[in-house]
Amino acid sequence: MSLTSNSSIVVEWITAVTIAAGTAAIGYLPYKRFCVTDHCSKSMVSLHIQKDSPKIVHAFDMEDLGDKAVHCCY
Repeated sequence: MSLTSNSSIVVEWITAVTIAAGTAAIGYLPYKRFCVTDHCSKSMVSLHIQKDSPKIVHAFDMEDLGDKAVHCCY
């Protein structure tokens, strides 16, 4: 292999790495803007009930609920 052949391979690799890094950066910016959000404020299920309490717990006796009941934990 000659010197010009090796330098052209290096130039091709530098070009490929630069294009890949640029594409990754350009793709990351919209991903960060639209897909990654503040999960603390967006993931709340109950937006109106007991907002002053960090955790809401209600306990019931299973016998008091009867035969059919829906249990929701979030």
